[in-house]
Amino acid sequence: TPGSAGRSTGGAFRAARLETVDEKQDNNGVWVDCRSMLLGTATAATPKGKSKASRRHSAGFGAGMSVTANWSARTRVVDVLWHSLSTTDSHLLVLQANGTVKLYDVSEDADTPEQTVSLFSAASAGGAGFAMSQAVSFCMGSSVSAGWSRATLYVLTNTGQLYSLCPVLPRRCILDLEWLEDLLETVEMDVREWQAEEYETSECIYTPPELVDARAAAKWLGQVLKLDSSKASERLYLTLPASLVQPAAAQGPYLFQPEPMPASAGDYDSDSSDASSNVGANVHAADCDPDDACSVKYMESTSGLGVGLVAIAYCDAHVEVFADLEPVIGKWADTSARGMHMRDMPVLATLASIDLTVKPLVSADQANDSRQIGPVALMADSLSPTV
Repeated sequence: TPGSAGRSTGGAFRAARLETVDEKQDNNGVWVDCRSMLLGTATAATPKGKSKASRRHSAGFGAGMSVTANWSARTRVVDVLWHSLSTTDSHLLVLQANGTVKLYDVSEDADTPEQTVSLFSAASAGGAGFAMSQAVSFCMGSSVSAGWSRATLYVLTNTGQLYSLCPVLPRRCILDLEWLEDLLETVEMDVREWQAEEYETSECIYTPPELVDARAAAKWLGQVLKLDSSKASERLYLTLPASLVQPAAAQGPYLFQPEPMPASAGDYDSDSSDASSNVGANVHAADCDPDDACSVKYMESTSGLGVGLVAIAYCDAHVEVFADLEPVIGKWADTSARGMHMRDMPVLATLASIDLTVKPLVSADQANDSRQIGPVALMADSLSPTV
């Protein structure tokens, strides 16, 4: 467990401990969230019959993620990843099913998040629409990207909708000086371009939302660069003040153009009531529908054009690949409300569809029942940051 003497070692690092399913039950059933084991800790279960205090653990990863048998499905952890721009390599991003993203510096405090951002509004997260759309996976943009995607977090829902948050940076971060200067030059060009669209009437001044975003991004980048006025190194080790780690505004859902072709209806046997009991039949995970999206990964192409690729995997074992031809820019919650209804949705260009299914040796009559269905995990090649 990270931490020095006297520092809390509870909370997140106890989150993998086995819990009693129901104190009122007579059996000795136990429950554990295996995702918590990604932190590298797992201890023995507390046997039934001990005191309530010994069976109850403090909330891990903040109050909303207490590891108990009766926790809310809305706040369960669905994905975690380490932030690649952390100076200390100790910043952990945590995604909850309700679209809440929490960033922890586990070397400092494993119980209280350094930053918290909500992808969905409180109304949509708590309303009837929640059951139809839950966050399932997220990823950071490529660490070698020349654009904003380097600091962009992409969040996928089970319905296949993709959102982004930009910028998402730890307070103690390492950034390339050239990258920051290139971004500033680009947004300053955007400011000059969109200023031509700004005009004044007798009643108001119309400012395009793109100009609002570009001005905010230029101001933010200028302030970040001023944190190290010496610029003696190509890499800047920065500690961002609170004013520069304001919550990012959710951008999306992305439009996929052209719309990906749906899977053939013949790939599934919707009439087979006992398919799961037959050899070679469709195998459904308990929480996975064939149409559900389950994983997202951002990659940098080898074309040399700096075009990012986004891959989205589905439970029917196929992957859609998109090109990020027009990456988003930094956008913050305090500026996004202005002209939000006039903003265009971000767009990804559809490139290819990849079928990952392995056709078993079955007869033609069984072909429709032989498609494997379950979550698909997308992993980056550790030997190369590009495709």
